[in-house]
Amino acid sequence: MRAIRRLAHQSSAQPPENQNPFSRLRSIKPPQIRRNSLSEKSSNGVPKKAYDFEAVYDADAVKSEYVLTKERLKIAQAELITARQTNKVDLRDIYGKERRINVEPETELMIDVNGIFQLADENPTTIEDAGSNLYKGFRYCPFLLGEVPENVPEPKYQIEEIKSKIKGWQEQWEKSKYPKFFDDFLKQNRKRVQKIDKVICFDLGWLELPRGSYLQHAQNAYIRHLAARHIANVIGGLQANDNSERAEENKTIQILAQDVYYTEYSSSLVKELGIKIADFKLAEGLDHVTENSFVIFLNVPDLVMQACIHLTGGKGPAGMLTVQRTEDHERQWAAKKLSERSRKDIGPWITSKELGYRNRCIRKTLEADPETPWFDVKEYSFAEEPHDAAEANRLRMERRVPVELLIR
Repeated sequence: MRAIRRLAHQSSAQPPENQNPFSRLRSIKPPQIRRNSLSEKSSNGVPKKAYDFEAVYDADAVKSEYVLTKERLKIAQAELITARQTNKVDLRDIYGKERRINVEPETELMIDVNGIFQLADENPTTIEDAGSNLYKGFRYCPFLLGEVPENVPEPKYQIEEIKSKIKGWQEQWEKSKYPKFFDDFLKQNRKRVQKIDKVICFDLGWLELPRGSYLQHAQNAYIRHLAARHIANVIGGLQANDNSERAEENKTIQILAQDVYYTEYSSSLVKELGIKIADFKLAEGLDHVTENSFVIFLNVPDLVMQACIHLTGGKGPAGMLTVQRTEDHERQWAAKKLSERSRKDIGPWITSKELGYRNRCIRKTLEADPETPWFDVKEYSFAEEPHDAAEANRLRMERRVPVELLIR
């Protein structure tokens, strides 16, 4: 998760290929800038839309407003298992076309996601010359197979230093304002939390980094896992108190966490907290998402929320802890032409269904605290349109994104 694979739904600026939105949503590397690779007009001379959402929802293999379905996820999971023996990947795209990509025997594969903006992008890289590039070849597949990124084990000195900090981090968490924040909100909405049966976490943060700032990152990641456990315990306690006949059944809420960068040591820390590690290759976390799940996802872009809403037929999870969004970017871009797109358009755009879900929820903003930046999330944009990667480095800006708690 050290670099975002692509932000095709956000900009014509392209980041490095073969990076997974579910597994690499932490530090954004400067995108590789490119000009529009295709004509800005269609074959009949009509100006192209920037994003053709209608074409996606009305595609032959879709015919629905929900694209990232359980059925498509199951097909991609089955193909992942088959590809390990056949060294080829066969998937049908949203237009009903069969796509095949051959892979090397040593290639490790994992489930990846194309969001609505990626599927609707009218300025894509052409797939005819995809070759062995999984992301080009399957760019019209909602769930696809991508390559597992290289995982760098934590240096031994980091493990020892992190071990020495764990107790102090736990004490800081307990003394902070956040446990009370979660307690108060969940108790105020106790009737709504009765339906929650799992807490599912995506990319909560890696617990070690081969660079000087790793300790703050490790602390942020560890405390986010503590928050997940706390939320599950509060929900379980409320359910037990409100339904004494099923107290034993209700008081334990299962917690799952999916993260491609869990190492052997960080996995052991997570398991010690009573959290089960989900298989990231099979996107097991998504398998468990239902309308009764509480989902935690604290990164941009918002592909996890897109998937959660589609997988539940539009209802969305019972609750979420995630980044705050207030604009309908799908509606804003629906009428724009391809010629109106700028390479500085790199905000994490959300769909109409995502905003609709948020507006159906009770929402509470998690107030920032400079002394405890455990839930800080940053997004990036350009001050002006960059002309090359070097200029993108110079012009790139970052800003903090608020986090909010949602209960449906």
